Amino acid sequence: MNRTILISAIGMLTLLLSQGYWLANLYLDKKAQYLDLIEESLTYSIDNELVLKSGLFGKPNNTNKPKLIIKSAEEMTSEEIKSHKGDTIVLQLDSLSHARKGISTFFAQSSIEMLLKNHSFPMAVLDSIFKNEIQKNIPYATCQLKLCSKNGQIIVPKCNIYKWNRHIITAIHPIGTKGEFYIQAFVSIPPRQIFYHLYYALTVSFLMTIIIIYCLYYQLIVIRNTRKKLQQQQQTMYTAVHDLKAPLNATYSILDFIALKETDNSRKSLLQTGKVQIRKLTDIIESILNIRKAKQNVDIKKTQVSLPELIEDAMREIALLFPGKKYQFELDNPVPIHYIYTDPVRLERCLRNLLDNALKYSDDDVKVKVSLDEHDNRFSIAIQDNGWGIPLKTQRKLGKQFYRVRIKGKDVPPGYGLGLCSVKQLVKEMGGSFTFQSTEGAGSVFVITLP
Repeated sequence: MNRTILISAIGMLTLLLSQGYWLANLYLDKKAQYLDLIEESLTYSIDNELVLKSGLFGKPNNTNKPKLIIKSAEEMTSEEIKSHKGDTIVLQLDSLSHARKGISTFFAQSSIEMLLKNHSFPMAVLDSIFKNEIQKNIPYATCQLKLCSKNGQIIVPKCNIYKWNRHIITAIHPIGTKGEFYIQAFVSIPPRQIFYHLYYALTVSFLMTIIIIYCLYYQLIVIRNTRKKLQQQQQTMYTAVHDLKAPLNATYSILDFIALKETDNSRKSLLQTGKVQIRKLTDIIESILNIRKAKQNVDIKKTQVSLPELIEDAMREIALLFPGKKYQFELDNPVPIHYIYTDPVRLERCLRNLLDNALKYSDDDVKVKVSLDEHDNRFSIAIQDNGWGIPLKTQRKLGKQFYRVRIKGKDVPPGYGLGLCSVKQLVKEMGGSFTFQSTEGAGSVFVITLP
């Protein structure tokens, strides 16, 4: 139970971490989008607005000075291009990292270079222009620009208003033609505004987390209740198995007493067979209770066993359960295999179940053949019959607990569907494997392979 709780807790923690990682990536993606907007606004403010608004080439409404309008072809409309009467200059894009595309940018960078040389760069004008551009795209942001040298030293303004923290987004833009000066933008965006844009993602993530955690919790409760019921059923089963010992021992004593007084040899043989069967049942009960006592640790007690004798004894005992049944039995032992080292109680239970099914699921004159073989330090027992066979669609369910094969037109004897399930479990406990092949109407062959 503690392991189940631990695994569920690890699953919930993994879910929360994955959701947190996903949201963190969304948050970083949104900040990256804001950074793109800030860089676009800064570039526009410097290259397309600053030079003209600073008055370097004359103000537009001053008719005494010539008016210089600088535009690239990309910035002109088709009507402007058609009506254009001035000179047109075409420049290839500069490969320098600080250069921008277009003739207007070339003149803008040149004019900014003149301002920097004269120490009259209009920082306040640029700051005002940039703030207006930022307010268009990010109305809830606050910002400040700084003029920096190539080595990162701040020139204007001298005071540092913003202290670095994770809420500040910075962008750097080179100015001039020599790349010696930079404009650095500091933009503060409240985190709640970023999370506001992620509202639907946060809502979906929260609902998914709640639903999955509830499902895991529900599964944990179901597992706990199921385990509790199984423990109660096991306790009931083991109690019932234990209570079987008393009547079996009493029956054994009665048969033993009668056998002492019996003079007829045939009846005495039957009584002796009954005593052997009761003793075997008692041994089976003891093995079941020992597993319970050892807390599910399977105790395999291997001894030397005469395999042919064990098979023939099991067949004779099973035949007593079908007194009117006509059958043929054959033991094929070509190697031959005589003595093996295994758990006789478990192996006999397997043989009894398989031989019982061979007679139970067949008509009269059924032929039951048991073949023994040895290969690579492993021996196999194949029990073959020419009985009813198993329909193909039901073969994948064969061996499941409480599952019984229904064959059309055949009167299947009553049972609980535990025989083959028991065989699979017992063979597994002995370190072997269990396989079968069957064809409906032609019979089946079940193979036990053991070390």
